[in-house]
Amino acid sequence: VLKETTITSNLEFIASRYNAGLYTCTASNIYGQDSSQATLTVHYCADVTISPVDRRFDDGSMISLTIRADAVPVANLALSKDGVTKDSTVGKNLLYYKETA
Repeated sequence: VLKETTITSNLEFIASRYNAGLYTCTASNIYGQDSSQATLTVHYCADVTISPVDRRFDDGSMISLTIRADAVPVANLALSKDGVTKDSTVGKNLLYYKETA
């Protein structure tokens, strides 16, 4: 008489943004194989960059600043100068051009 056997395996780790993705588990024996999938989403705080950094421009020249935020869920971006918000956006890069008089 054959006995049914169940195998269980646990994988534990501290979640990080780098763990996000599609995980697949496959089990097989002489009679075939089966698999199951799970998607892991890791939420994390925004990592913000602005470029260019510490660059000088001539008076009257065009300035373009690109702000990027890597975050899950998607971050809201806002560009401020001397405490005054110039522009904001949700879910995409913000490109800011110098205001002209």
